[in-house]
Amino acid sequence: MEFYADNRGKKAGVTLAKSSPLLSFETRAVVFDFDGTITLPKNGRTTWEMIWEYLGYDINECAEYHSQFRRNVISHQEWCEITLGKFRAKGFSDTNIEQVVASLDIVDGFAEVVEELSARNIRLDILSGSIRQIIRKSLGDAALEFQQIKANEMHFDAKSGLVSKIVGTTYDFEGKAKYMRQLVTELGCSPMDVLFIGNAGNDSWVSQSGVRTLCVNPTSTDADNAKMWWQSIREMKDMREILPYCT
Repeated sequence: MEFYADNRGKKAGVTLAKSSPLLSFETRAVVFDFDGTITLPKNGRTTWEMIWEYLGYDINECAEYHSQFRRNVISHQEWCEITLGKFRAKGFSDTNIEQVVASLDIVDGFAEVVEELSARNIRLDILSGSIRQIIRKSLGDAALEFQQIKANEMHFDAKSGLVSKIVGTTYDFEGKAKYMRQLVTELGCSPMDVLFIGNAGNDSWVSQSGVRTLCVNPTSTDADNAKMWWQSIREMKDMREILPYCT
């Protein structure tokens, strides 16, 4: 806008004055996805898919409900209710959460990246279609550095320990873009001051918010699509590889 105001009406090729202001951006916030971004991808499985397989279900059944949601056959909460019924039928309890967490591997260098970004007063959030309890347990003390962790939530019966309720997040798929727009408004900054890091198709919606998007270890998304992803790291082995994109 500053460029337009200073130069409207000028002919192409006119040399700008050396005193013309330059637009600059700074990273005010970094928002992470969880599955396949903070965690190492395992055969392309999400946390939800890992639980379905852990309980003995066919992965294709899990995929079918995902497909029904994407085709607007069922709502997100209906998807959660179906999942709840399936998990309760197999006796999924709070103790199983620990077993799922134990099977997850956090990308090397993650703790160091969190420490460095926090030291630079950059806000850190997690925006995921995974499960909040699993995210917090997986990250340990590092979870305390994140101002917001938005994900699905599980509730467990106090007596039996069985899963009793699944509350679906409103900030997945299209909702991710909504959250990012809200964050930009809250910070009172340019969308370019915010970096989102993800890896999958549900993360590609973030591009609609106008923030910078970095695709790492891509799965179910085209990392070369410039309309969705600002930059990409085809194979990220260490989280410290994202630091050059945070400046």
